[in-house]
Formats: sequence, structure tokens, C-alpha cells
Amino acid sequence: MEQPGEVVVTDFGSFVGKKSERLVVKKEGRIVLEVPFFDLRSLVIETSGAGKANS
Repeated sequence: MEQPGEVVVTDFGSFVGKKSERLVVKKEGRIVLEVPFFDLRSLVIETSGAGKANS
């Protein structure tokens, strides 16, 4: 169960990155979620097929 400020990534092929002061989750090149870092409490990645940005 997701709590306020908790992001759970479960989809294979998801991409997790940073854009300015936001966490960005993309799927098939499209942004599916943007969360300001000050609102983010935790990030859980529950798939072996997620990528991440190195910045």
C-alpha cells in the first residue's frame, strides 16, 4: 500500500530519473509520474527491469 510521499515502481521497463528538483518516472519514453523531492518520503523499486539516470 502506498503512503503519501511514497513512490513504488513495479512496471518492467520503467525509467527513474531526476529533472530539476523532481523525481521522474518514465514508461516507454513518456513521463508517467513527477514528484517534487520535498514531497518524496520513500522510493521503492520492485522490478528487476527498471533503469536509472546517473546525474
